[in-house]
Amino acid sequence: MKGQQPAIDDIASQILKLETLDTRNSDELDFHELAVWQIKEALQAAYNTGEKAGYDNGCEYMSWEREQERTNK
Repeated sequence: MKGQQPAIDDIASQILKLETLDTRNSDELDFHELAVWQIKEALQAAYNTGEKAGYDNGCEYMSWEREQERTNK
């Protein structure tokens, strides 16, 4: 998880506009109102980051989307 943390922090900061992902023991600071499109964008960014990391490390796997494309042809 340590290697993933910078990417997670970037997504939280840039897309979700969160100062930190640390628990601060305050409802006002720990709970946030987010739009569904922000959540969707953050999930897509995390997925893309993970997919890229897999390819960069030489992993050969087929994403769910690619598997669907392959099987629907």
